[in-house]
Amino acid sequence: GTYDQGAQTLKLEEDVMIYHDQGYSLKMAALDIDLRANTAHYDGTIEGQGPAGLLSAEGVNADSKAQKIIFKGPAKLVIFTGADLNLEGSISE
Repeated sequence: GTYDQGAQTLKLEEDVMIYHDQGYSLKMAALDIDLRANTAHYDGTIEGQGPAGLLSAEGVNADSKAQKIIFKGPAKLVIFTGADLNLEGSISE
């Protein structure tokens, strides 16, 4: 990846994997992060999985301050039967 200290941006490239300690993961080819604005953006195929189900989308916009992650469509979410859906927020776009 490339870090620009002045602009406070981080550009991750080539098989980016994001993991969460509750068992969730997202895989994408790249991710652009604005550390000053606390946002992240990617336009392209995303695959995700976790204890509650599977996700595929064609992009993502994340905003830490607004506490929102928007997956761009076409997007598909498969929720496993009996999954614990103790999730905050909403799914849109």
